[in-house]
Amino acid sequence: MSSLELQVIFHPDLSPGYNMAVDWWLFNRVSRPTIRFYGWSRPALSIGYSQQYRVPDKLNQLIDKFPVVIRPTGGGWLLHAGDLTFSLIVPVGHRLFDQTIRGFYRLIRERLEKLLGIDSQQPVEQDFTGAGLVSDCLGTCGVHEPSINGKKWLVSAQLRNSRAVIQQISLFLDSRAWPQTTGISKPFFLDQLDSRLLKANLRAAIIRDFQNNIFGQTSTHIRQFTAVEWKQIARSVSCFRLDCLQDLPKFSPRSDGRLEI
Repeated sequence: MSSLELQVIFHPDLSPGYNMAVDWWLFNRVSRPTIRFYGWSRPALSIGYSQQYRVPDKLNQLIDKFPVVIRPTGGGWLLHAGDLTFSLIVPVGHRLFDQTIRGFYRLIRERLEKLLGIDSQQPVEQDFTGAGLVSDCLGTCGVHEPSINGKKWLVSAQLRNSRAVIQQISLFLDSRAWPQTTGISKPFFLDQLDSRLLKANLRAAIIRDFQNNIFGQTSTHIRQFTAVEWKQIARSVSCFRLDCLQDLPKFSPRSDGRLEI
């Protein structure tokens, strides 16, 4: 594969643990700029690895209803249901690697706003109090997460080390897929703007736009995993899949790319 090609990966609806294990595997092995699209086999909660594990009562009430996984990236807890999830992985040496965290966020947000024709409300930086709590990702808003009618339509979180950076992104498309569960902050669903919006069409549009305007690559290459690679990924699935929130400290990313378990 040429160094000028953007590596593109499409995965079907996988289990929550597999979704995170694949992203972690790619983060530690990527040699080309990569965009990976994936879905969720069922609604699930994901939690950023950097949380301090003092769990609010509201989240404890949800873990019996949804599987819980820990993301390799940071941020609060997020319910995945009716969203289009994709990851950008960039190796050291690529021009995007030198972007600041906020610069990376802003670039993604601006491209998606233009692509979708969205005029977001200007987000305001918040002084988050209650540090150490596992925060509701949809209930707080930072400068990189704009809103429509006071609700987020885009959520994004990052992890980087000396060799690569990964950005995990969720766009909320299908309001019909959102569980009727009380106590969860709701996003702004993009099907309220255009009911004809389809995941397949949006994926293709994102690839074209990001290839030209973010990655700067001349062509794309569709990547398929081998049976051996799926076996390697399977070894770390249990590190991300959680039966109860007390298990959270079992996962911790190290600077050398290995898992602390």
